[in-house]
Amino acid sequence: MNPLEFKNDLIENFFKPVFKEANFKISGVHFTKEEEGFIKIFNVQSSQFNLNLQAGFYLNIGLFFPLAYSFRFKDDEGNEIKVPKNPKITDCQFDFRSTDLINRLGGYNITINTDQSAFKELVVKDIQESILPFFDSIKSLEDCLSVDKKFGYGTTTSFVGLTYASMGNLKRAGEILRTYLKNERIPVEFKTKITNEAIKRNVEL
Repeated sequence: MNPLEFKNDLIENFFKPVFKEANFKISGVHFTKEEEGFIKIFNVQSSQFNLNLQAGFYLNIGLFFPLAYSFRFKDDEGNEIKVPKNPKITDCQFDFRSTDLINRLGGYNITINTDQSAFKELVVKDIQESILPFFDSIKSLEDCLSVDKKFGYGTTTSFVGLTYASMGNLKRAGEILRTYLKNERIPVEFKTKITNEAIKRNVEL
């Protein structure tokens, strides 16, 4: 197989079956799995140049919190944007590339000189030993709180808190958001937005 055919074969005969077995829904190169209060998202993003002589892709991982989504963005008239019914990786409040999880630079590049058997072994190892275990480790909103500690992004916690509030668990929402808002590294503007959203949801801060 040429590089482009090999990449497409990986998607059809490895990625799709393995994520289907893990109970992800599949639409093209987008994979989603719903949990209570959030959605896990996996995406195979093709490189800009995919030719018969060279092809490549990136693996994107994300968490989408639908009940804490719309306040982030407003259109030109100030109206809140509706929550997407079929969220993509770009809709996620938290997302990163697999390289952040695997600690390896760059994407997955295939040339005519690539040892395809060894390349597939590498991809299989990354999925089975790093990416799927990451998804498996996050089965609840409480599990999502570990993401900020692991990656240091600092915003996922706020969306977890607002999601709890939207689900009616105001006590847990308050516990999470009060602690979150004490973090001096959080920009004042973002703290203000979170505070306003918490108040709208009757969270005691």
